[in-house]
Amino acid sequence: MRIVVAVVALAVAGCASSIMPGYIGKPLVFPIFDYGEPITAYDMDDGTRAFVWSMRESGAIPGQAITTWSAAVAAYGDQANASMYATTVMTSPTTHLYDCNYTLIAKRVREDISGPIAWQVVNYHSPRMKCE
Repeated sequence: MRIVVAVVALAVAGCASSIMPGYIGKPLVFPIFDYGEPITAYDMDDGTRAFVWSMRESGAIPGQAITTWSAAVAAYGDQANASMYATTVMTSPTTHLYDCNYTLIAKRVREDISGPIAWQVVNYHSPRMKCE
């Protein structure tokens, strides 16, 4: 099987746990039409095959500056004294980067042909929580 790195946009379209069950009972060509070829496949002991797509997630939270201030006024007779104080707290920006794997389990239903049309999706493996 030719291995091609495919970026799966499951997270953009919705939660993987709501998308992946929709492929159960369908030929493997349907997730390939939607997300490209899987990056790899593994034969399982029960005769099924696990097809894996991978997606790299990244994001950033910008830094920010928060300024608070206070004022004080003191009066002494006919004179007044005013003071103002300001404090600024700055936070650094943060980034995250991680890989998410999405796995569909398929069984071969046609021996007379080859390729993804010969495989039918029978199950899926839920991705880790932050990949939902």
